[in-house]
Amino acid sequence: MSNNPVLANAAFDAAPVYEFDDRPNGFRYAGIRHAPEGRRYIRVTEYARPWYCFIPSDQGACFMPVPIDDEHTAFWAIRYDAAGPIAESPWKPAPDPMNWPPPLPGGRAERWGQNRARMKQGSFSGFEQHFLHEDLAVAVSQGVIADRSKEFLNAGDAAVVRMRKELLGALDEFESKGPQPAAPTTVRVKAGQLLLGPGADWRAQRLP
Repeated sequence: MSNNPVLANAAFDAAPVYEFDDRPNGFRYAGIRHAPEGRRYIRVTEYARPWYCFIPSDQGACFMPVPIDDEHTAFWAIRYDAAGPIAESPWKPAPDPMNWPPPLPGGRAERWGQNRARMKQGSFSGFEQHFLHEDLAVAVSQGVIADRSKEFLNAGDAAVVRMRKELLGALDEFESKGPQPAAPTTVRVKAGQLLLGPGADWRAQRLP
C-alpha cells in the first residue's frame, strides 16, 4: 500500500480503539493502535459536514460523496500535498481519469469480481485489481437504497453512527429554522498519522 514508515505500524494491531473530538462543523476521530517500543500509532480522520472526509494516507486525501438524487451519488476522491508533487502510489489514475477508480470487474452473480481462489492463497479481500475495489464492493452490494434497520454495526462503525447523527441534526435545524449562515471558523481541518508515547494526548498534537 505505501512505503510510509509510520503507516507500517498499522500491521501490529488489528483491533484499534476509537476516540472522538467534536469540531465546529463536524468531528474528528483517532484510531489508536499499539505499536512497538510502548508507543501508540494514531490515525486521525476528520469529517466536515456535509460531504467532506479527510483521511490519513501516504499523502493528503479527501473523499466527497455528493448525492445527485435519491438513487445516485457522485464520488470525488482528491489527493493533495501542500509540500510538493503527488508521489507514485496505489492511487494510480485509471485509463479514463473521469471514471476512477476502474469499475468493479463483476456484478452480483460474480461477487462483484472477488477472487475466492486468491483468498485461499492469502489475499485478504480477493480484490486485487485496485485497492479501492473492496470498498466499492461493500457500497454497491448494499443496493440502491439500503434497509438500515437490518444493519449490524459494531465499535468500528462509531464514526458512521456519529456522522448520521450530525446529518440528521442538520436536517432538523433546517426544517425548524430554515437556511442558516455558515459559522466562521479558523479550525485547521486535516487528517494525519503519528506515533505517540504513553500518556500523550493526540488532540493536542499538530498533525504533519
